Amino acid sequence: MKGIVLAGGSGTRLHPLTLGTYHYSGSSVVSWYDFAEAIFEAEAEAHRPKLTPCASTEYPTKAQRPKNSVLSTAYIQREMGVLGYHWRMFLI
Repeated sequence: MKGIVLAGGSGTRLHPLTLGTYHYSGSSVVSWYDFAEAIFEAEAEAHRPKLTPCASTEYPTKAQRPKNSVLSTAYIQREMGVLGYHWRMFLI
């Protein structure tokens, strides 16, 4: 049987493989600014860089950026029963 191994809070199990490409993220949405802030929270105040949030429109690039690039995990949650964890759980 071909499948993928899913590990999580409910244990490890083999799920029948549905071919395709899956992009997976945690259960919560986070901006690059919020992610950087969380990383630097652990730093001493004297060593913490000053971060300034900005909209994508304020940071021009040659590549066109979508207005909302949040990944949907609905399919993998519904079909495979995989529930995401909040990203902060994995910061060390």
